[in-house]
Amino acid sequence: MKTENIISAPRVEGVEDVFEKWKQNHLGTFSDFYRFITTPSAERDEFLKTLHSETGIHGSAVSVTYK
Repeated sequence: MKTENIISAPRVEGVEDVFEKWKQNHLGTFSDFYRFITTPSAERDEFLKTLHSETGIHGSAVSVTYK
C-alpha cells in the first residue's frame, strides 16, 4: 500500500508571541526561530505541544494553527 506523507511547516498565529516563548529556552535570532519552526524535528514537536492549537479545514486540506 502506497502512502504519501506531506511534511509542511506549521501555521503560527501571533508569531511574535510564539518567538518570545521560544526565546525563554533557546538562544537565537528570529532567523534561528524561523529555521527551527520550519524544520521538522522531535524538539520542534515538543515545543509545539506547549502551544495552544486549533484545527481548521480549508477545502480538502486540514491544518493546525499554533498560537
